[in-house]
Amino acid sequence: MLHDLATFLNSHSQVIIKAMILTAFVTTIAYIHNPRLKTLIFSMPVPFTCVYLASGIRMGSTHVSGLVLVTLYHWIFYTIYRVLKWPLGVGIAIAVTAYLASAYTIANHSPIPSWPFLGIWCGALALWMLGVWLYRPIHERGHRSKAPWWIKSPIIFAITLVIISLTSLLSGAVTTFPYAGVFTSYEMRHSPRTLAGQYTINNLSFLFMFPVIWLLDGRIATPLALLAGWVVLLVSLGTIYKMGLGKPQIAGPAVE
Repeated sequence: MLHDLATFLNSHSQVIIKAMILTAFVTTIAYIHNPRLKTLIFSMPVPFTCVYLASGIRMGSTHVSGLVLVTLYHWIFYTIYRVLKWPLGVGIAIAVTAYLASAYTIANHSPIPSWPFLGIWCGALALWMLGVWLYRPIHERGHRSKAPWWIKSPIIFAITLVIISLTSLLSGAVTTFPYAGVFTSYEMRHSPRTLAGQYTINNLSFLFMFPVIWLLDGRIATPLALLAGWVVLLVSLGTIYKMGLGKPQIAGPAVE
């Protein structure tokens, strides 16, 4: 029995390590109160880095299309949960299903993966600039998890293992699947509009990160290409928050 357990752990070590990192990441987000600060931490490319290194799939157009889809995931969740006022679990399930169906179709049954990376990137950047211009931030109530971390973390870890197993057929879009986003939708259920809107703005940093990785990966070692991308992303995120993009300009009561 111990031998079988050791064999299982060895053959699934990458998945287990990835799930442990994601669990620590999501648990950290859960115990932050401020919605914009939650979204800032959530926007760090921890899940992306884990999956990009594990997948071995070089940066391409499906990574960019996946970034579009993961951003839409949060707007779909917001619409279903806050606008339509459907149950929380239903909103998450529909938003995840929409991502999986769209990403699988793009990765396996459309010409988009063969389109030039820069063409897809320019289209995404134009779409983002429009989204940033249209977004009007409002004050929403913050929330900090009250559940003990030693109860929350094992549950997150178990669910993460299941989620990781569902994403093996998404090509580059596997790196942008909302691994942490599924949990963050729950943890930010009091501020879903802030999550969707601020995450849209923050993802400008990913749009600057991706071309750097695309240009460098293959010319230098993948970890170094990722490191260069991280530097660009952190500078971009710092600029976004220094400029106050997404921050409500008029003080007012928090909206439920």
